[in-house]
Amino acid sequence: VLISLARKSHDYYLHRRLPHIESHLRHISDRLPEADRDVLLRFFAKYSEEVREHFAYEEQLVYPHVEALQCGRWDERLRIADFIGHHGNLEEKLSDLLQIVVRYLPVSASCDDVVSVIYDIMQLSHDLNRHSVIEEKIMVPYVEALEKQTCPLCGVGKSDACRRPPVFVCRRRGASGVCGVGISVFGAV
Repeated sequence: VLISLARKSHDYYLHRRLPHIESHLRHISDRLPEADRDVLLRFFAKYSEEVREHFAYEEQLVYPHVEALQCGRWDERLRIADFIGHHGNLEEKLSDLLQIVVRYLPVSASCDDVVSVIYDIMQLSHDLNRHSVIEEKIMVPYVEALEKQTCPLCGVGKSDACRRPPVFVCRRRGASGVCGVGISVFGAV
């Protein structure tokens, strides 16, 4: 459920929120001198690219790792702790964007335009903060617990060298294994 929610929120931010804010910024920046408009739009484009890269990293590495653990598979080369370092502070960059917007706002901008773009940036910041809290306070401890579980066949910890082939039942994908005994990360099935 967490991974599904995270993927849907990524899609929402990338395809709805960021384009919506960009449209507001383009509308407001039409009244700016070219140099100021370029600074504003370039900063937002750079921010949007960082968000895309961050989400792509999670989608391509973190979430498949979590899903594999949920199905009883693990790759000892991967650890959720390695991913935490990539969890940059996107909200801080939004604060910088807000300051740049306020600094470069054209005097001729309507009050509605100003309030709308500032509100949108603040709302995105709030949403990304909640998104990060869910990942850091719920998903990371959950994944750390999955990573610490022992191999159900030999009792050796996942961080130790388990010499027996894992036999697991993925609750979503069905049985797999060597001896036909089904074991999930939640116990025998």
